[in-house]
Amino acid sequence: MSDTTARYIERPGRPRVRYASLRLLTDVIYVGVACACAPETNADKIGRIEWLVRPARTVFVAFGIVDTMSRMPVGKRRAPGTGVAEGFWATSVSQPDRIAIVDGEASSTFGELGALVNRLSRGLRRHGLLIGDIVACSMANSELFLAVQLAVLQLGAYFLPLDTRLGPSEALSIIGKSRPRTLLCDQSTLALAGAVSGRGSGADMIACGPPPLRPVTDLLDENETAPERRFAGENLFFSSGTTGEPKGVLRPLRGMTPEAAATRWVAPQLSTFDLERGDGRHLVISSLAHPGPNLATLRALHIGHTVVICHHQHPTEVLQAIEHHRITSVQMVPSFFAYLLSIPEEVRRRYDVSSLRHVIHTGDRCPLDM
Repeated sequence: MSDTTARYIERPGRPRVRYASLRLLTDVIYVGVACACAPETNADKIGRIEWLVRPARTVFVAFGIVDTMSRMPVGKRRAPGTGVAEGFWATSVSQPDRIAIVDGEASSTFGELGALVNRLSRGLRRHGLLIGDIVACSMANSELFLAVQLAVLQLGAYFLPLDTRLGPSEALSIIGKSRPRTLLCDQSTLALAGAVSGRGSGADMIACGPPPLRPVTDLLDENETAPERRFAGENLFFSSGTTGEPKGVLRPLRGMTPEAAATRWVAPQLSTFDLERGDGRHLVISSLAHPGPNLATLRALHIGHTVVICHHQHPTEVLQAIEHHRITSVQMVPSFFAYLLSIPEEVRRRYDVSSLRHVIHTGDRCPLDM
């Protein structure tokens, strides 16, 4: 990846964590129906997935291949900052009745989610969370997962998501390196909850989750208003460890309000991805513990879109969710395109995916013949 620098930073009383400064948005390929995976590639190279992105306004975006920002089609690009209303927190106040999350038969509005976020923020602070501390979260995709993340991001702390597929020893290794102030688990990580309870969480860490851990409700304050002294936090993602042990990427805190940080982060992406605030619906099909789907979901909430959580990853169930919820954006890994293409064409054509406007893929190269 271009312009990547790395160094180790020290925090008093905390472990040494690797910090990398990355220019993520310069490593983008912007692809539309009339284009392919590179400017010199013919449009027929993406004919196999054209059925998925056939609406005229669809944008197909691929991360991490080459730097083609200078050759990006102009299309409807807007000036950075256009259409940004200072993120999720502003929407929860100005449009509290807008639907924020749909998870199966349940749904919650921006106002309801904002109230939960504020209760968690106040509860975390009451239990000793300080600026620069880390909150680890090992949970399945859910409203609570996103509420914890948004709560941490308005307290000037770091949000560390842990993949629920990690074994207890792997998760405990990351916990040992990062030394979070708080750990939250759910029913999907009972083994981790047992392991944390068995070894003792330590005097400086509060572990919440299913028994034998203390209940997550202990962290909920009764006050639903925004906490005082709000500062923008950061996400702390660990690498998968393919080149050794997992390493945490700790970005410096920016010393600004959560609203200002959200605006600064989202504004360039509105132009890059041709996104608009409003009535969009984003489908989540991958674990929110991974940076790609996590940040895409966070971006959707910051621009007022509804997030639809799909717990089924069978291709036909995903297509059904796109049709049923009139999904406008989705992020997938290239291997999922292969799953979609494995469905007989006559079956694929049964589903109406004309609502899609943005299909984004990350994590690997997308074969040109796909």
